[in-house]
Amino acid sequence: MTGYNEFEKDNLKVTLDCLKYSHQTIRRILWEEPSPSTVDVLTLARLQIETVYTFCLMLQDAKYVRNFLKYGWKQKYIRFLLHREEYCQISRFSDYFKDGFQQLQVLQARCLVSEDERYTIEEDQLGIPLPQGINRVRIEKFPTPGAVIDKLTDQDLKMMLMRLYVEYEFLCIFAHGGADSEAFKAVLDSRSPVRDYISSEQRKDLYQRWLGEPSITYSLISAVLCATEVAARCPNHIELQVKLSNAWALLRKYSLWSVPVWEIRAKKVLPPLLA
Repeated sequence: MTGYNEFEKDNLKVTLDCLKYSHQTIRRILWEEPSPSTVDVLTLARLQIETVYTFCLMLQDAKYVRNFLKYGWKQKYIRFLLHREEYCQISRFSDYFKDGFQQLQVLQARCLVSEDERYTIEEDQLGIPLPQGINRVRIEKFPTPGAVIDKLTDQDLKMMLMRLYVEYEFLCIFAHGGADSEAFKAVLDSRSPVRDYISSEQRKDLYQRWLGEPSITYSLISAVLCATEVAARCPNHIELQVKLSNAWALLRKYSLWSVPVWEIRAKKVLPPLLA
């Protein structure tokens, strides 16, 4: 992979690690007794799928890693500026804001955020005029999954993510407090009158079919998809290709959800003998 500095490569590695951490969280929640709280595993499954879109775009071009890092810094800086204004009359925060600004400056350099970009944020948020010699340069928002699809150049990858987007939209219901989210929580609430209309077997089926299996499966597919995109850019990494072939074989054996993304994209990435 060319065009990425070490900090940007480390960020890609962290993105993959975060898939693992969130998967572990999903598993811990599912070990608990079924309750309204366990419905939230589907919001974590949504996070896993969203990571696929972010990771695929960052792998396409190093400029998107920089956009990701810059936009992340911008969000931190905006909160810092607003808190500094809101708490400016509270003396105990003075040292905090002094140290916080210094830390943000260190991170600013690592994320390649220019002084032009920093001052532009201050003008947008606080109305502070740009100093002489500073040009207005805005940091663009990092694309959401739907916008990521439009920016991809690989047609197979684009088609795969278009298919996956349908599943992502379904999982968004649980992140945004949609009707299904409320219904599932009501069904699993021991105090809810809704339980009078549903048998214990139906509750078990809902838990298994709509919570346990989807959250684990979507999470696993997300991790394997990201690894597959790494393999697409490392065609000589035989060990990775073999492990991915085994992973996809296992997913296809136990999950019909994995078949479309395998057929559209992953099958074409792995060498024919492995696929």
